[in-house]
Amino acid sequence: MSRIVSRLAALLIAGVCSASSQESFDAFSLDLPVDPRSLAMGESFVALPANEAGLMYNPAGLGGLRGASLSFSRRSLDEVAGTDDWNAYSVNATAGTAFGGFAIQYNRKTQVDVYSHHVAIGYGFTIPKGPSLGIAARYFDYRHPGGSSPGIPQSWSSTPTYLFDIGIIYSAPAFHDGGKLRETLSLGIAFQNIGPNWKGNSNAVTEGVSGYPFEIQPPQYFRAGFSYAAVIASSDPGAKAPFAAMITGEFRSLLSAPVQYYIYQTGARYWGIGIECSVFEIVSLRGGAVFLPIDQFEGARDKPGFRYGVGINLPLDNPQGTLPFIIAANFTVMKLYPLALLSFMGGEHSSVSAFSIEVRYTNPL
Repeated sequence: MSRIVSRLAALLIAGVCSASSQESFDAFSLDLPVDPRSLAMGESFVALPANEAGLMYNPAGLGGLRGASLSFSRRSLDEVAGTDDWNAYSVNATAGTAFGGFAIQYNRKTQVDVYSHHVAIGYGFTIPKGPSLGIAARYFDYRHPGGSSPGIPQSWSSTPTYLFDIGIIYSAPAFHDGGKLRETLSLGIAFQNIGPNWKGNSNAVTEGVSGYPFEIQPPQYFRAGFSYAAVIASSDPGAKAPFAAMITGEFRSLLSAPVQYYIYQTGARYWGIGIECSVFEIVSLRGGAVFLPIDQFEGARDKPGFRYGVGINLPLDNPQGTLPFIIAANFTVMKLYPLALLSFMGGEHSSVSAFSIEVRYTNPL
């Protein structure tokens, strides 16, 4: 019984204090990243070339992909007591070809018996001696299968919507590409979730009470940012790079605020920054921070909300080159900011986590 009460209270609080596009309460799968690498680096991947998570940040990042990959990611959303079944999942597949990079993704965010999900497909290509361009399309729906509380509208039917992203990434000519040190600076922008409103119709369970139609405008974003990468190459051709480092930064503005996001006004601004250091392309250590426009679980207003993570890449190749595969695992921890409003529920957890498992085929397709 206490667990049920905690869940009902959490749902009530969700309707009052949620709205963050980066938090669990009422955030949609459209703008709730699951990939642990990008989460650890402050969700600042809009300018990252060859980005397997490009469908969430900027489809132009698909243009630099090589080979193929298949990954599964899970992000915990149990910020408070009694919300252990709140989570987000993502399945992502990519293929880099001579004609550009392709990707397909399924994302689902579940909150008790309410969930949002989308299927996205995207394409990115690089113009010779020019920028990378990308476009993505999404099928999005927000579902409430139904409940059992008499007299309360417990479910709704819906009309899914179709949305589009566009983006561009420009990588400056290498300003230091000699000897063992190689450097790259990239700039990127993207517009996300362009399209019509999602439409629903409530279904009341009390006899004689009819439903009513309603609409939700998708959260639309403008993203802009940079990435800087430096690689110390091995003197042995074909060997793994002994050390590599990358810094990313991003600004994001909310162009439209759905009713679920009413605490965040249109024009709300977010900032993210991240760093990654890799040794022999096998072990990667990551850290980052996000800056939110209001107090939320992942940080206080205009103060850094920290997160950190680790990645392991295990090559399966052999001297004959007949196993050009990599098994990758990533794990990220995101520190939580205490919200006094929820103290009566037993308090918040101190952190939440995300992980992923990925298989990559490294030879060109």
